[in-house]
Amino acid sequence: MKFSIILATRNRPDEFRVALNSVLAQQGVELEVIVVNDGSDPVHIPAYNEIEADRLGGSKIHHLPKALNGHGQSYVLNFGAGLASGDVLGFLDDDDEWTDDQHLLRASQTIQSQPSIPDLYFTCQRAFTGDIQKNEEIWLDGLERHLADENRLLDGHAFSVTVGDLLKATGFAHVNNTLIRKDHFVAIKGFDETLRYECDRDFYLRAVDAADTMLYAPDFVSRHNIPDPAAGTSMSTLLGDIDKRLYQLRVLDKAICFSRHAALRDHGRTHKAFALQKLAADLEDAGRIREAYFYAREASLLRPSLSACAAVVRLGLKRMAGR
Repeated sequence: MKFSIILATRNRPDEFRVALNSVLAQQGVELEVIVVNDGSDPVHIPAYNEIEADRLGGSKIHHLPKALNGHGQSYVLNFGAGLASGDVLGFLDDDDEWTDDQHLLRASQTIQSQPSIPDLYFTCQRAFTGDIQKNEEIWLDGLERHLADENRLLDGHAFSVTVGDLLKATGFAHVNNTLIRKDHFVAIKGFDETLRYECDRDFYLRAVDAADTMLYAPDFVSRHNIPDPAAGTSMSTLLGDIDKRLYQLRVLDKAICFSRHAALRDHGRTHKAFALQKLAADLEDAGRIREAYFYAREASLLRPSLSACAAVVRLGLKRMAGR
């Protein structure tokens, strides 16, 4: 079984070198590394060329033409996946790193113990702001607590999971912690290239919705470095709060409209109500009371609650006072 690991990078050669080295350090598996440079500025190209000469060992960096705002993570990862020859695809953000050089070996052993390659294999990661680790559960951390009493432990540490199981987690699997059967990636048409934010969440929801077999190993295999809002080097820092909420709403509307699992459709409705509330708060902070009132009312209609109704009344009064 062969792994194809795809790294998208743009204007971050120093961080990318760390990410790349952590992939190349993986032990005991057949590995293909595919690097796609999303039109980095010319000043960074010599550094990327140096990394390519030093570390890729016969592989190459695929350089996309420069675009004003980049082609976006979804496009670049889909481009890389189109070049992949492996049975299983994996991904790593260029400012993060895998911290366990046995990650793919363990995954390979678990996967090959099954009758066929599962559609998805998930793990966990830890988040850091600088050198400070965030302690709260963010992605699939702690999911094993909901599975420990059920007889689905496959090989000592990996569980067979369902959509219902995964929705018990606090969050979703980050792309750094997702391995996907290549044919399953093709079947769901990869990442949505219309999304510039939360494309990873959309990918996760669509991938698990369409999957027949999924495994979860509660191994912490990577480090996620939370982007500095002042840096402006990632999609999450380039976009403003209101833009982010609008992308979130599209992701959740897709889950509501297209998911085959009722639990995912309900998940979409619940989280859409939260996103609408946050969008209303963002608009209120921006002094756009009329628009804030509109979205607060939408949230209250979707998931009625005392707090949601109170926000509608409060914003309604502010709207009338401002006429």
